[in-house]
Amino acid sequence: MKVKDCVAVVVGGASGLGEATVRKIAAAGGKVAILDLDESRGQAITEEIGANIGFFKTDVTDTESVQAALDVRWIASAGFMSRSIVPVWHHP
Repeated sequence: MKVKDCVAVVVGGASGLGEATVRKIAAAGGKVAILDLDESRGQAITEEIGANIGFFKTDVTDTESVQAALDVRWIASAGFMSRSIVPVWHHP
């Protein structure tokens, strides 16, 4: 899959397989929005990787929290909305 210049939203991106997915997409030139509850880890990853990545504190068990994270204006404010969001599923 070509991920250069894609915009990916990774749920659980602050640890484990989600973090690995974030790192892989960012390394390949994609933009990544991390949705996770672990704010300290999410911010640390964002600072480490730098450009083209953002963290959004999100409780995926709460519909309103997810809706707020996917609000186009919120993601656009971080520079992530250059085209439509397309789900990217990671299969090990």
